[in-house]
Amino acid sequence: MARHGGSGALEQLAAIERPLAAGAGLDAPSLCLRLVEAAWKASGLSGPAAVVCFASLAYAPARVDGTGERAVRFRQAVERQVQAVSRLAGTPITVRPFFPGISDISFFSGHMSAGEIEVLSANSPAWESRTGFDYRRLAGLDLPAANIGPWGRDYHQRTERIHAPYSFQVLPELLWQIAGDLLEISPQRHKER
Repeated sequence: MARHGGSGALEQLAAIERPLAAGAGLDAPSLCLRLVEAAWKASGLSGPAAVVCFASLAYAPARVDGTGERAVRFRQAVERQVQAVSRLAGTPITVRPFFPGISDISFFSGHMSAGEIEVLSANSPAWESRTGFDYRRLAGLDLPAANIGPWGRDYHQRTERIHAPYSFQVLPELLWQIAGDLLEISPQRHKER
């Protein structure tokens, strides 16, 4: 925008952003839309175009790929217990290196490089006022995490459903066994307690 509209365009955009950001009535995507519209107008460009930006908080990829002692120990416990519970329950359970969806687990185990954070902030119109999040602090947590949850279909849709036998029998056992493995205790099976 600065290349086409000059520093005046940046000042104009900042003047528009302040009152919009101060109002509580706009969520981050709506604020970003208004800022992109203002930036387009201030740029002096015309014609058909596609403007690409991030309009909300980004979820860092959640994966267990660390080489530190905690990450390795966690990954090994998960893999051991997935195999054991899968055999015991007679149902296949798959371990994937990352969760392909959006999950709040990203705020525990998600890691972004300084370069990724720079690209994200530079392409998020409301970064400072709405979507700014200190991703550097996530790396400091160094928490290995995995998304171990129910299995189902149509997540977050009206037709969302879960596979009850897995979700209410196999999954609790898996979580129990992983916790016992990490705590270095030999938990008894739920059914025996």
